[in-house]
Amino acid sequence: MSTAKRRSQLESERAQLEGLLTRTKRAIERVGLEFRLATVTSELDALKSTLAPKHGETDLTFYGDPVVGSEGIDAIFASSVLSAYQDLISKVHASRESVLRGSGPVPDEARARLHLTDVIHGSFGFQLREIEAPSDTPQTKMFMEESSLFAAVEDAAKLIQAAGSDDERFVDEMDTINPRVHEAVRKFFSTVQDSGATFRLNSARTNAEFDRNRVDAAIERINVEWHAERTERLLGVFGGVLSDSRSFEHRPHDTVTTIRGKADSQLALETLVEWWGKQCVAVVRVRRWQRGAREFKRYTLLDVVAPDALPTQRNLDEDATS
Repeated sequence: MSTAKRRSQLESERAQLEGLLTRTKRAIERVGLEFRLATVTSELDALKSTLAPKHGETDLTFYGDPVVGSEGIDAIFASSVLSAYQDLISKVHASRESVLRGSGPVPDEARARLHLTDVIHGSFGFQLREIEAPSDTPQTKMFMEESSLFAAVEDAAKLIQAAGSDDERFVDEMDTINPRVHEAVRKFFSTVQDSGATFRLNSARTNAEFDRNRVDAAIERINVEWHAERTERLLGVFGGVLSDSRSFEHRPHDTVTTIRGKADSQLALETLVEWWGKQCVAVVRVRRWQRGAREFKRYTLLDVVAPDALPTQRNLDEDATS
């Protein structure tokens, strides 16, 4: 059994035990429940220790029309959905390495390849794992650090989970990913929906389950479209930036709303300290996303400059027409 699967089982059992303990009054029954809870908690802690796997690992279990109990799964669906999932992983992996172009082959696909290592019964599913290349290191060698494929698998799992949560969270994810990753996650969910399937995903850090209603909602959410991007210069008071998350706040003078977003990866945060709580001009990239009648804005801080650096209206007009 994979680590992700075992962790999911233990977390489910722990939640059940904690629920039983809140309802159980008899001392002798509580002793047994508390002992089992301590055992489950101890095993969960061990799984989260430094010996936990650092390689990419996912369990995908399917239900619905393509599945015949625990006996089998439609071969055409299985081939299509695994191909769509692997394509998503490959594109996430390439985008993390900043080598994914707008079109053409996905670079280093071989490095992003997962392997089918087992099938899952109960319903029917697949265990997919990263396996080290048989070079001068044995396949059984423990990954001491998280591999690049581990990170890609977890990013893809977060994106899938976000598609099933809410619009704001999904747009947050969308604002940071390559458009080809957007299309890949759309293809994965479309393959599931078109076949009348549902699924459960378990990775090392993410557990997500999708019934038909949640699959349908995810498809609608994924259809959010980016439709505009521009640079704006906002005179206001700078609220500061956090070094770990690179999250910033700025209060423009012409609005009562504080804008929030991320500082660009190329922006040196130490240059912003002098502006905290002071009037300045925040130079931001604004992306607008549309889903139906709803619009979503995401801000990226590009620079902070003195108020006298604010362009005149004539310069702004020239920028707009250039």
